[in-house]
Amino acid sequence: MNALFIWREESRKYINKLSKKIDNKVIVCNNESFQNLEINDFECIFILVELNWENNPFYGYEVASSIVMNWRNDENPPNIQFFSFISQLSLFNQTKDVDKFFVKSFKHHSLPFNEGINLKTYSKSKWKYLKKYALTKSGILETINHDLKNDLNKSQLNFEDIFISYKERLLGIKSLLNPAIINLLSSQKLSSNQKLNELHLFLNKRLRELNILDENKPIEYNGVKEKILLVEDDKEFGKEIKAALDIYFDVNYKSNGLDAIKALEIGGDIYQGLITDLELLDENQIDQPVQGIELIEYVSNSKKHKHIVKRIVSGLPRKGISELVNMDINDILYKSVIAFYGFSEGFDIWVKKLKNDIKAFRSLKYMKGPEKKIFWQDTKKEVDKKGEVKITGSGFKRFYYNLQIEESQIFKEMWSRIETKVLNILNDETSEIIETKFIKIDDRHNFLEKNTKENSVALLEQILTHRLLWISFFNDKDQVVYKDNSDINNSWSHKPFWKENYNRYLKKNTTLSVKPDGDFGLLGFTTIQILPKEKKLVLDEVPKVIIQFQTNQLFIEEEKFKLNYNSLLKSSVNDFAQKYIELCELTYWWIANINLAKENKLNAPLNFTDYTEEKMKQSINDILFNAKSIKKEYKTVIKNEIIEYQDSKEFNNLSKNLQNLLNNIISNNTLD
Repeated sequence: MNALFIWREESRKYINKLSKKIDNKVIVCNNESFQNLEINDFECIFILVELNWENNPFYGYEVASSIVMNWRNDENPPNIQFFSFISQLSLFNQTKDVDKFFVKSFKHHSLPFNEGINLKTYSKSKWKYLKKYALTKSGILETINHDLKNDLNKSQLNFEDIFISYKERLLGIKSLLNPAIINLLSSQKLSSNQKLNELHLFLNKRLRELNILDENKPIEYNGVKEKILLVEDDKEFGKEIKAALDIYFDVNYKSNGLDAIKALEIGGDIYQGLITDLELLDENQIDQPVQGIELIEYVSNSKKHKHIVKRIVSGLPRKGISELVNMDINDILYKSVIAFYGFSEGFDIWVKKLKNDIKAFRSLKYMKGPEKKIFWQDTKKEVDKKGEVKITGSGFKRFYYNLQIEESQIFKEMWSRIETKVLNILNDETSEIIETKFIKIDDRHNFLEKNTKENSVALLEQILTHRLLWISFFNDKDQVVYKDNSDINNSWSHKPFWKENYNRYLKKNTTLSVKPDGDFGLLGFTTIQILPKEKKLVLDEVPKVIIQFQTNQLFIEEEKFKLNYNSLLKSSVNDFAQKYIELCELTYWWIANINLAKENKLNAPLNFTDYTEEKMKQSINDILFNAKSIKKEYKTVIKNEIIEYQDSKEFNNLSKNLQNLLNNIISNNTLD
């Protein structure tokens, strides 16, 4: 056991006698010797409280504070014990703030000492509490403020004596105070009662400042800074929370709900998060025309803003908030918590969750996947030429993405089952059977409205299973022998994994329809009849049918499946996309951003796995040509998109060249 004794020089003989049973010990009796020590080598540290190294009569506590804050291994804290000529109770009454923490938290021995020294290890949890909280700037002030709050709640007080005691405590740590507190302590204009109440408010404000500027807080952040709209009617508090958020986000602050609505209407697609106070008041404390709850509803009900992640900052109690909005309690910033703890208590966890949700919700912005077929389009009500209301679209694409966001576990489990079925078939496991019957055409437009979520998920899973089978067996533009009675081994309709094949069931409302294009709208694919050439023949009477298969746009999960299991597929991913997949995905999203910004469609592949070298060159030229006319806000969005790929596996030379080229365009402002 390595022991360190920090003592006075004149007491060295006494220490040698006191520690005669300790073999490995070091004794230091001056500041210079202490500064040259490797303090982390010791397991036990014994300190004389009344060190005479400086003018402070209790300098031992200052030395102890230095040891605690510079200790590197918090999993193995040292056993610190104090020795004093004064009793522990007397020390507690005579010390202030930081010193008082040591008095009440560590073992003390009164001198002269005649007992054996305790060499047990110190509590890890207690050590971490002292280091991470009690001995920090905010921890010291929070303790004083907590005491003050308790005193203010007492019924009978001598306000003058109480104020003097807090004035003495605070002036002892003057370096932690701001000018407002120092001026209040010397003010002659207010009564002691008024000054105590003002002091409590000023300390709350100072704690927020300290926690924003906490030296342990990462004030530099080099990752993606998503665009956030912050709405808070209290301008002073709004500036504070903006300062905390600015570290991690690109924040646009509004103090007025009406201004926030306008910001969303003008540039809603560039915002990725909304943080708003629920109750928005004007300067006269009257409700503003647009309240925070209305901003939440506006974003929730607008298809243009579905991708925006919503958060609340509020002074309302938890029960009140839960009755107003359907939101995870961990997604709410409580003003009362911020007032007491500032932005240190769990704020980094809150930020991390917000960033993760933004990344997940971004899929709602682009909604990659089948879009040409009515079944996947958003539901619309239109009046036809006869004046009758006609419903188009079934809304299943939006249902897909809402499920991904709102029921992520159900979504993941669904895809796991789908991939397992398809992999079993690709591995020639004959036990896997796929249902072919689908819903009737008449039931498709309002299926989501009439059915439970469970039934809707079941239908979605069936459709996606068929989609994944098709793209696993066939490439885009492939000619497919859809039916061949004379060669059933090569006939898609006769595959053994179909529950009902051509011989038993080949009618409407199945993927094996008498008209092969009949139910491909349900799958989101397109077919062109090659054989027979006559389009009006009754195909169930024709012995052989050949079609051209067109995939259209795929879901990201489908593209990832093709990449992950390329060696098993009967179809393939082209060599260029396989080799330069990070570049292809990066370029794909850049093109998506430009299309969103310019509200046009550049001539780019529908899927990033479709990229060839020629198509890539065209996309790069499109990016360079069109980027010059993009608004500044979109440049930030595009730049943030590219950052996400910098930390992925190493780019090849081609992708690095594009990366450098695009970054240079942004950094040199040549996009303006």
